Amino acid sequence: MLAMLCMAGGMAMAQSNNTRITGVIHDSQGSKIPFANVFLYAVADSVFKKAVAADEEAKFSIEDAGYGNYYIKVTAVGYSDYSSPSFMLSSENPQIALDHIQLNDRALALSGVQVTARKPFIEQHLDKMVINVESSISASGSSALEILEKVPGVMIDRQSDQIRIRNKSGVIVMIDGRVAQMTGEALSQYLSNLSSDQIASIEVITSPSSKYDAAGNAGIINIRLKKNQNYGTNGTLSMNLGKGILSQSVSNLHRGNVDLNINHRTEKWNIYSNLGLGLNNFYNDNHFIRSVTNTNGKTSFDQYTERFGSVKNYIGRLGADYNFTNKLTIGLRGDINLLGGEMSSQGISLVNEIQAGEPSLTTLKPNSNRTMGTDMYSINANLRHKNGEKEVSADLDYSLFENRSDQVFNNNYYYSGGDSLTRQWVIQPNNTNIFTAKLDITLPFENKLKLDFGAKSTSVSTNNDFTYEDFKNGIWIKNPNQSNHFRYKENIHAVYLSSGYTFVRWTLQAGLRGEYTHSDGHSITLGQRNTRDYFNLFPTGFVNYKIAEKHQIKYAYSKRIDRPNYGTLNPFIFYLDPYFYVKGNPNLNPQFTDMNELTYTFKDQYFATLEYSRSRGLISEVVTLDGDISISQKQNIARGENWAFILSLPIKFNNWWSSQNSFHIFHDSYTDNNLAGTTLNNSAYSAGFRTTQTFTLPKKWTLELNYWYNTPSAYGIYRQSHAQHALNPGLQKNFGKIKLKLNVSDTFLTSFYRGYVQSDNIDLHISNRWNARRVALSLSYSFGNQNIKNQNRTSASEDEKRRASAG
Repeated sequence: MLAMLCMAGGMAMAQSNNTRITGVIHDSQGSKIPFANVFLYAVADSVFKKAVAADEEAKFSIEDAGYGNYYIKVTAVGYSDYSSPSFMLSSENPQIALDHIQLNDRALALSGVQVTARKPFIEQHLDKMVINVESSISASGSSALEILEKVPGVMIDRQSDQIRIRNKSGVIVMIDGRVAQMTGEALSQYLSNLSSDQIASIEVITSPSSKYDAAGNAGIINIRLKKNQNYGTNGTLSMNLGKGILSQSVSNLHRGNVDLNINHRTEKWNIYSNLGLGLNNFYNDNHFIRSVTNTNGKTSFDQYTERFGSVKNYIGRLGADYNFTNKLTIGLRGDINLLGGEMSSQGISLVNEIQAGEPSLTTLKPNSNRTMGTDMYSINANLRHKNGEKEVSADLDYSLFENRSDQVFNNNYYYSGGDSLTRQWVIQPNNTNIFTAKLDITLPFENKLKLDFGAKSTSVSTNNDFTYEDFKNGIWIKNPNQSNHFRYKENIHAVYLSSGYTFVRWTLQAGLRGEYTHSDGHSITLGQRNTRDYFNLFPTGFVNYKIAEKHQIKYAYSKRIDRPNYGTLNPFIFYLDPYFYVKGNPNLNPQFTDMNELTYTFKDQYFATLEYSRSRGLISEVVTLDGDISISQKQNIARGENWAFILSLPIKFNNWWSSQNSFHIFHDSYTDNNLAGTTLNNSAYSAGFRTTQTFTLPKKWTLELNYWYNTPSAYGIYRQSHAQHALNPGLQKNFGKIKLKLNVSDTFLTSFYRGYVQSDNIDLHISNRWNARRVALSLSYSFGNQNIKNQNRTSASEDEKRRASAG
């Protein structure tokens, strides 16, 4: 594959006219101005041709422009624009050096003026979608999980604490480019308490290159936290208060948080910090109607459960980057996230049994009280050496997750034979240690061939000591049959190689990643051990063709893997209520997915994407029976197929009204001829759209209307029975350094989930409500140097990362 790229490179060079425009950019004092924007125009009609950014040494190079008469325009914030005299590129003069580019400082003209630019809420790049959280009014006062609900193609399944992209599970969540080693409830809790005031942007990458881990059936969601890049000392203080409004729930549904970001940047140092604290009062209820049929008869359950509580979280982040030279940077960062809270639950279950023709009714009134917490600590050291497009980066990372849960269950039974009370106490500490080392190297060549290669090693160890106690004769007694001590270790070692080549209108990339996995799951209680060793290759491919100046088409392919998370491999049974258990599966295998994506782009703004993916051994929840008890367990479904069509249409109607719009159509199919003794054939078409309308009003007021709608869909054994949709309006007043935002989420309470499962012996109907409607008021104050008069490295580094994610 690499040889083919090299051959294609040689052929392209033979056809190229090899034109090049170079230059160095200075200010009026002769100092270099790095990261300035350079635009190339044709003299004849002033048509824009190409754009590049100057590097850290203020040098730029524009290649393969073709023969013709041109001029360049150079812009940098804090300086007057520069336009060059015209120049000619021809076969006799294919290269030109512009040595006298000088930008005049207009700092005096900008004195006292705050330079601001508003990005759209959603930006579509060729390789990813970027959600600019800071630019959204309706996102203020929201959690990361609530923001993701507004992202095109992203779905939040609150029933199973699952994030899906284009209705596919297996999403890898990253924080600032590092994998968040959390799944299920732990990840949901973290994202539910991560305030929008801490988030700069969210990236959705559906076709990751070989540089990324192969994990992630659906792709990657990368949450980038705020990190001010302006020179000097500056910061932002944010506060928000919210109130949930939900009938037939609890009255105290307040949410609030305070966040302080401080940054100090000089030529050599960039020191950044974040402190935050938050309070989140929550509520949700579930209504299950299910019937099970066995050889002796039929049992029907009508179960209603409500859960409510409060979570407090404290966040601290401190980091520093030091520039030894313009090319060499070393960084150190530490993060602490302390989350703790309590939850109460109560409900009622009506159990109707018909056994051997005899009916009976049992009423169960369960309640429980739970204290819970998750403490996360991490430290990261990184080194980056960049010389033009040559780059070497190394990362060392250590993370510790300490999860704890302490819950007491009380079950009151009422039936014809008499009443009874049972009590259980479940204690579940779970500690996870993660070590990661990574090396990435990028080597460009003069013939426009680029090689990326590197290695990564990850070591994970978990310790889960699950204790189950019964209350008998006035004392708590440990139940050895229900208690379990489980340890799990996993080592993943990976190497990758990726080659990219650009010539004329074509951009080609091919990559290969190899990952060796060793895992060891040990149930000390059961004396059961499961050890696995496997090696897999994961190819990726990328072809982009520029049809014309405003039209291009891209095809991307990648092979992905989803490994079972640590908890699902624990072979023990976890008690939820007397009639519903969750059971681990030590025989669960990884799932593999082949992803194909074809994208047409018009004017770098309008996107149409057709995607097809096929999964083998899809990991999904399956519900089985043991008498009257329903058991939920993750199992491998033989085959899952997903088709998706996505259309992105940003529209700017005039200077005061703009909109971001997306539409999608999905077809999802799940089949298995022998899934827990039954046949699965579940498929459905679904569709939806998302729109954000932004209105710039007089006197620095801005109005934003966000609305999304999804028709019912299918996933695994589940099917939705009702559509989900939500209207989220927001209003902002800009006072300069102070911004005031007011928004309402899910105004009409229309985002609740309702669905069902039907199989040979189970008929289950589900409805789920939560405090989705919330009124939030947010205030932010920016202090320090907010006028961008010096070099800002953000655009260059972010663009480099964007290109790296495609290659």
